[in-house]
Amino acid sequence: MVSAPLIALPLFLAADLLLMMLFPGLRLLVDPLFLLVIGFSVRARSSRSLWLLGFGLGLLKDLYTGTAFGAWTFTFTAAAWMIGATRRMVEWEDPALVGVWAAILTLPVWLFHGFWMTTADPFVRWGDGQWASLPAAMAVQGLLTAWIFPRMQKV
Repeated sequence: MVSAPLIALPLFLAADLLLMMLFPGLRLLVDPLFLLVIGFSVRARSSRSLWLLGFGLGLLKDLYTGTAFGAWTFTFTAAAWMIGATRRMVEWEDPALVGVWAAILTLPVWLFHGFWMTTADPFVRWGDGQWASLPAAMAVQGLLTAWIFPRMQKV
């Protein structure tokens, strides 16, 4: 039997690459690898190495996106660590609650990534388009996580 990470990682990676190539504007709203970080972090049996999961997926995204190196690695590591740190305080079985956490975690991830990009390259401007899309990205990420999370548990 094939495990869920072996099935989910290529699918979410292909979705992220497809969005990057064909619909770059939609990538401001949807980040499939971030959904995968949240899904794997919530499903993990132990919270000890969740930061390592976020580190690995963030490093993978840093390697193929070509942006300032380390931005996705740090943000995904921090998001996985936050889920691990709140594991005993939050009921992670409810898909709606996981969707709310995904929306909440989208805010610091996008803000830090924008901060990292603007400090790494002085010619990059994190302008009005990104600020306007941040609330929509939070809503879309939360709804997609609430929709995908129960399906990931069945796999």
